[in-house]
Amino acid sequence: GGGQLDPSQSTDKSNIDRAVEVVRECVYQRLHKELPYNVVPLHDTWENFRNGAYKIEQTLVVDSVNVKQIVVGRRGSAIGQIGIRARTILEEIFERKVHLVLHVKVRKKNKSGGGRRATS
Repeated sequence: GGGQLDPSQSTDKSNIDRAVEVVRECVYQRLHKELPYNVVPLHDTWENFRNGAYKIEQTLVVDSVNVKQIVVGRRGSAIGQIGIRARTILEEIFERKVHLVLHVKVRKKNKSGGGRRATS
């Protein structure tokens, strides 16, 4: 066999998928009225602390600065509520303390300088 992964660093992919899914659900529940756009949660890092807690970082990738402002909310209110709700659900699922860190990032446009059309 190959080198064993330190068990504290290896994380079941299904747990990662689950965490991403929970965050996606919470984003949708909090913002679906104002957000027909794509918000894609991506897994960044997962740390297992000695005391059994998890630290999970994810980035929510959005299409535009406008969407980012909605996702973040006034003074961070929306992303704060999403984070609290998702963390509560994750703590129930994993039956341990979870530190959830969410970042919001605007997707890089492939083409620069695309013609901007003003919509009337």
